[in-house]
Amino acid sequence: MRLSIFTLVKAWARLLCVLIQSSVRNQPNSKVNSYIIQIKIKKKQQQLFLQNK
Repeated sequence: MRLSIFTLVKAWARLLCVLIQSSVRNQPNSKVNSYIIQIKIKKKQQQLFLQNK
């Protein structure tokens, strides 16, 4: 169970890294955009954590 959660989080992290990089490329000076993405990441992580508790 824990292993699947770990791989899921790892996959999410990779996906989010790609999303952040692409958004940075599109808007290099948009700190607001990356801030919004970080908030979404935190919310998603909390959801995953609560689901797998």
